Formats: sequence, structure tokens, C-alpha cells
Amino acid sequence: MERGIEKFVDYIRPGDFVLFFFAGHGIQWEDQNYLVPCDDDRIRNWTDLRYRAVNAQRALELMSAKDPFVIVYLLDCCRTYWLPSLARSRNMETSSRGMAPMSATGGSLIAFACAPGKTAADAASNGRNGLFTYHLLQHIMKPDQSVYVSDTSNHRVMKWRKDATEGIVVAGGNGQGENLNQLSSPHGVIVDDLGQIYVADCWNDRVMRWCEGKKEGEIIVGGNGEGNQSNQLNRPHGLSFDDEGNLYVADFSNHRIQKYEIIL
Repeated sequence: MERGIEKFVDYIRPGDFVLFFFAGHGIQWEDQNYLVPCDDDRIRNWTDLRYRAVNAQRALELMSAKDPFVIVYLLDCCRTYWLPSLARSRNMETSSRGMAPMSATGGSLIAFACAPGKTAADAASNGRNGLFTYHLLQHIMKPDQSVYVSDTSNHRVMKWRKDATEGIVVAGGNGQGENLNQLSSPHGVIVDDLGQIYVADCWNDRVMRWCEGKKEGEIIVGGNGEGNQSNQLNRPHGLSFDDEGNLYVADFSNHRIQKYEIIL
């Protein structure tokens, strides 16, 4: 697998948009994450892990060294994993639960199947993928085949169409601020079936909804100052919809998930 990743890195050219996806076993050891193929039976102890598995941080840094425009780094491997030689004991000293936090290089976005140190659900309704990949595929396979990226430090959301050499600004892009045409360190972004763009406007403690082509968005959640009341948020990060169209907001600094019924 390491040779495959090195070959992939060789293809990267300056300014490329890089998408890396891995689904398999993942294990953390000494604060480092290692990627392990599901069919690799050679890794049986900690020493094997260092020399035979792929260090996830190193792989990201190899890609970053090729100076791409952006790297989207997706890891669906947050599981409890025991090394075969230690499987009988199965205690906290010999097992790995989830993945450790990683440092994103400049211009990169890292997405795990779940929070650091936690495990992700394996089963999805299609019987083929984990829950993370199941929902990821639903968005990757949208008809227009576009990718939306929260460009946090530029306070904007970019849309990249398939085969495009440049992205377009679909939200924010007017400097950091709290006006309706501005964002402040946006994090999560999600698009509904109508093409409306929802943005977790982190430092403004609100969720904004934008229609592509409009100069301003609208506040649909929060916007009432930082706080922990039911109409407030404190550094919102992730966004998700359920099958009924309800919006879920990861209210990061309040350590909670908020559910909202959205009026379209």
C-alpha cells in the first residue's frame, strides 16, 4: 500500500486539487495514526506496525510537499483494532480505540469517520460500506459532481465543479465580518437537495444559508451572540441533515448537538 501511495504522490503537480480516500483498518500508537489494509496479515505487533503500516501524517505531508492547491484527506478507519498477536488479552494497553488527532498542513482538509479517540459505526443500510462512506457517496454522486470546500482562513466557501481548474465563491468572500455578505472562519458546509448552501459560520456563532449567485446569505440558526441558550450557538462546526430534512449542528464549545426544523 505504501508503494501505491508513493505512486499517487508522484502524479501530484503544483496547483492540483487532491482527493485522498482510505477505508480499512486504522490504529493509533504513540500519538501517530497508521493505516492498515484489511487483508494485511503481516502486522502482528507494534514493531511491524511502524515498518509495514502507513503513517497517515507522513502520507499527508508527502502530498503537501508537492504544493497542490488543496488536499481533501478522508479516512474511514476509526474502529477498535487489536493487533493479532495481542488479540487474546484485548485490554486498553494492547488495543487502539479510534484515531488520534492529526495536524492539517496548509491548504488541507482532514475528515475522519468520527471524533478523535472514538469509534465509528460499521454497518450501513446498503450492507457494503461503513456509515461514513455510505453518506459520503450520496454527496459525491450528485449530478453536477461538484465539491464544496470551507476556505476557513479566507472566510468563504468555494465550489469546484468536475474538471474545473478554478473554483467559484458561493458564500462569503468579502473579508471577515458579521454582515450578511460575510463569514468569519466558516467550518462545516452542506448542500440540500435544492442546491441551497448551509454554512457553519463558526466565529459568528450562527448557521447561514446561501443560494448560489446571491450576494448575501440569511441567518437560519443562531446569530444571537455567543451563548448556550436554545437560540444561541458557540463555535458551530459540523452540519448534517436527516432523511426528514432536519438540520443537526455540532455546537462545538457548548459540547452538544442541536436539532432544527428548517423551513425551506
